[in-house]
Amino acid sequence: DDGTMKNANQAAKSMLGKDESKINDFRGGVVFECKYATLPGGCGKTVHCSACTIRNAVLGTHATGISQNNIPAFLKQAENEKTVVLQFLISTEKVGDRVLLRIDKLVDKKEIDEA
Repeated sequence: DDGTMKNANQAAKSMLGKDESKINDFRGGVVFECKYATLPGGCGKTVHCSACTIRNAVLGTHATGISQNNIPAFLKQAENEKTVVLQFLISTEKVGDRVLLRIDKLVDKKEIDEA
């Protein structure tokens, strides 16, 4: 209910290049290295977070229990002083008191100029 990650499967750990110590109990934006997660307030507390499809899907599924499938989502990452946009298809499913976030497909990864 607070948007923190509690576990990740081996495929997610491999994709992220992280182990449990960098995933468990961190907010999703920190784990996925969202460029806005480093702003004052952090993940879930910036003006950008209200439009985050990933966050809204996870919290919505947690609140309603309704699964969501193949939702287009994107995430901006800061990478070497540039911005990289990752485009995903995601799905969510409530399992007990947690939500399973599944990345169904990485659709695109591109560098953009935000200057």
